Parts: sequence; C-alpha cells; structure tokens
Amino acid sequence: MEVNKINFDDVKAFSRRDKIYRNHPEEFRDFFQYMPDWEGFKQAIADRGNYKVDRNLLFNVVSDHYQNWPASAEQNNNISKLLNEDCFTVVTAHQPSLLTGPLYYIYKIFSAINLAEALSVRFPNNHFVPVFITGSEDHDFQEVNHLHLFGRTFEWKKEAGGPVGRYDVDGLSTVVEEVKAVFGSSPYAEELTEILSNALEGAQKYNDFVFKLVNQLFSRYGVLVLNMDDARLKHGFKHIMRQELTEHPSGEIIKRCQEKWEKLGYSNQAHAREINLFYMQDGLRERILTTENGYAVNNTNLTFTQDELLTLLDEHPENFSPNVVIRPMYEEAILPNLAYIGGGGELAYWLERKDQFDHFGVFFPVLIRRDSLVWVSTAQINAMEKHNLHWKDLFMEEDSLVDKYIRQAASFDIGLEEEAAAIEAIFKSVKSKAYGADKSLESFVEAEKVKMIKVVEHIEQRIKRALKKNEETSVNQIKNLKAKLFPNHGLQERHDNFIQFYLSLGPTFMDILKEVCDPMQSDFIVITNY
Repeated sequence: MEVNKINFDDVKAFSRRDKIYRNHPEEFRDFFQYMPDWEGFKQAIADRGNYKVDRNLLFNVVSDHYQNWPASAEQNNNISKLLNEDCFTVVTAHQPSLLTGPLYYIYKIFSAINLAEALSVRFPNNHFVPVFITGSEDHDFQEVNHLHLFGRTFEWKKEAGGPVGRYDVDGLSTVVEEVKAVFGSSPYAEELTEILSNALEGAQKYNDFVFKLVNQLFSRYGVLVLNMDDARLKHGFKHIMRQELTEHPSGEIIKRCQEKWEKLGYSNQAHAREINLFYMQDGLRERILTTENGYAVNNTNLTFTQDELLTLLDEHPENFSPNVVIRPMYEEAILPNLAYIGGGGELAYWLERKDQFDHFGVFFPVLIRRDSLVWVSTAQINAMEKHNLHWKDLFMEEDSLVDKYIRQAASFDIGLEEEAAAIEAIFKSVKSKAYGADKSLESFVEAEKVKMIKVVEHIEQRIKRALKKNEETSVNQIKNLKAKLFPNHGLQERHDNFIQFYLSLGPTFMDILKEVCDPMQSDFIVITNY
C-alpha cells in the first residue's frame, strides 16, 4: 500500500467555496468564528467554557444508549470523560444511510476520531471525545434507502413516512440478504456477514440497526454514537425551540447572511423558513406553519393555538424536530462541542449560520473539512501502466485523458499545432500585402485564414478519430478504469460502499483509514496498490 496526495485545488469535483475554505479560509473570515488551525482551536478551547451544557444529562443519555449494546473499554472511558469540565467533543454527523451508504460516511468518522486524538496531543490538559450523530430524524427515505456495490444498486423497499430512525425494520433483512449474496468467497465474507447479522439481531427500529452496525465497526476507536431523537435532549433545547416558534428569528438572520454570500457570487445552501421546526411523531415529520389563529402542521389537519403548542413543547419536546437550519444549534447546545467535521456541502451551510448562533447565544464550533480520498488497487495501477498512464492522469477530464493516451500511442506527432502556426505566419504576410493594395481586403484575408485554420483543426480531429478506432479496445479499457474510480463522473467516495473494500481487506481497511485520515492537512489522499 502506498499513500499519495494531490492538491485539493486540482480535484475538479470540488466546488470553488470548498477549495477556498480548505486552502484559504481567511477569504471567508466574516462567516466563521475560529480559523480551522491549531491557533483557532486554542482560542476555541479558551472560549468554550463560557457556554455551559448539561453534562449529567448527556452522560445519562449516552450511557442509556449503550445499555443494550456493550460499549468497548475505549468507549466507556470516553463516556466517563463527558462529565469532566475539561472534556470537549469532536462531532460529525450523517443521515442513517443503508449499510453506511457512500464511503465518505466512514471517512467522516475517522476524521473525527483522528482529530480528537491530535487535539489530545496538542492540548494535554483537556480531553477530546469523538462523537458520531446519527441523523435519525431525517425523513427523506429516498436519500438513505440504498447503496451502490459492485456496480449494482441495492434498495430497501418500504413505505416511507416520518423520521427514518423510528422505522421498524420490516423488509430490511431482505435487502441485507441480497447484499450478502454477492459476498461470494471473498476473504472477509464470513466476518462481514456476522457483522450485519449482529446488527439485525434484536433491532426493533432502524436506528437500532444503524447504532449496532456503526459500533461494531468503530467501537475499538472509542467513538460514541449518539441518537439525538431523545425527549431528554430535546428538553434541554426547549428554550431555543420556544423562541423559534414565537419570534421566528432564524429566517431573517440567515437571509441576511445569504445575501452577503450572493454578493460574493455564491448560491444559497438551505432555504430558511418562517419557522424552522417540524412537528414529529412516528410516521410523521411535517413543517410547522403560522396561521391567523396560531399554528398548523403542513399536510395534516392538526392546528394549535400558541398556548397549546407551547404547552405541547413543554410536555413533549420529542414531538418537535429541528430542520437543517436549526439542527446545528441543537447539536451545539447539547454537546460540549469544539469542532464540527463535514464535507464541502455541509460546511457551506454551516458558513451561513454564525450570526444565527450569535443571536441565540450558542457556541459556534471550529469548522473542519473532512478527509477526502480515493482507492486505486494494484490491478488498476497495472492497467494504467500498461497504457503508459499515471494515477494522476485519472483526475483529467475523460476526453483529455483519452487524447493523452492517443498521442502517446501514435507513432508520430498527431498534433497539427505547427501547421496551424505556419498558416498564421503565411496569412500574416498575405494580409500585409493585401492591405498595401487595398485596405478593404484585410477582413477578407482574415476570414480566409480562419477558414484554413478550421480545416486544419478538422483534419486533426479526423486523425484522432481514426487513431481512436485503431485503439478502441485500449480506449474503452481506459474509460472503464476511470468510470470505476470516478463513478457517474463523480468521486468514488460519494458513490461506492465500504463493503467492496472490506470484503478483501477486512479490518485492515479500517486500519489504513485510521492511519491516513488527517483533517488538518489540506490534500486529497490517493491510496494505491492496496
């Protein structure tokens, strides 16, 4: 195995905002509280103590999570640390994607684990605990009910409605069995089968399955898995939900911030509503709307006066669910959190939130970009070398990659740049003579030159097409290779599932990621010859 790196700016799949925040965050200084560097963490640690959280509440909830699933020694140690005023969390979160969904689900968690360890070394007087929040309240089932594995899509077919984490597991075993059927005789098929079976065993709700799966994969690293769909945690967030219901401040605050981003040429990341809370029950998660007489729940017959709704909030806070605009504050108000780790899209909407956090008096964490990487196998490296290509070439656009191969494979220089330059020189002389005879001829000569240049370009394209036809087998192999590493013209980490790597590498897959992930470095990681 070899670990290689390329500059983040050279990866075309990343947005301009993502690249700037990763490499030049000072350009966005008005939109976050702390620089994403060690000095920023030093300042954040000094400030975080001014924002109190209920550590006993958090300790009790996390401890209860692990009543039905034995925590590892590392996890028990971290649970105990939560009671310590010198302990801070490092959080990442994700929707409860089927069998973890795309690879970056795994990368986010390792980024949090390794950042917590690095902080412990840098700041030995404090404790840092990695926490993974399962987005169990999300209700978009179509986003989480599938995974891509070995070129196939596996889907959990089920009638959707309400928070996904509260779904029963009806039909889940069917799709898990379909996935297990493709394991074949892979080296770690038996181990992975046991992991999935253990996750299913005794699971009543989908969140039970997610909790047990993630813990089996990560418990030895001490990461704590937290489900925030909990009445006790919601109770600790009531004061902010009450203000959102009665005063509706978030929408206007975020709108003003988004206007600043628009002036810089960036689009908005999330639409802030008048009220940024859902009404939630099993099978239901719908927006809360204002009416002339109080409130209503979208797409239902439920209505409330203000007194009725606030009484419900006091007695059953679990019936209220933050949307994407409020959810970051929910996490930060409950956890003694120091840093949030996310991808480019996530951090983009966090970068619209600073003024909102200030308004509600909630600590705004250090924002750290998660690790991004791609796996290139020994077989894939050999295939590239067979065609005289380097792994870096795969980051080129497909047409440019094929063009490079064709030029290398040809026994002559297929480019007609010199010929085009010669035509330019000839017509420069012709234009001079024509201008001397009649100034009106200049535009005519220029038009004729353009025609000739286009003829040469057309001939060059015909040459390339002929060579591509001769090299059709190799060209298709190169295209297929790029498609495997960049599925659907995107990044591997946004498409492929971890299972295809775990089947051949087993725990070594996790060990490699533990070794290479470092969210404080700014390069894109390429793992080759694994």
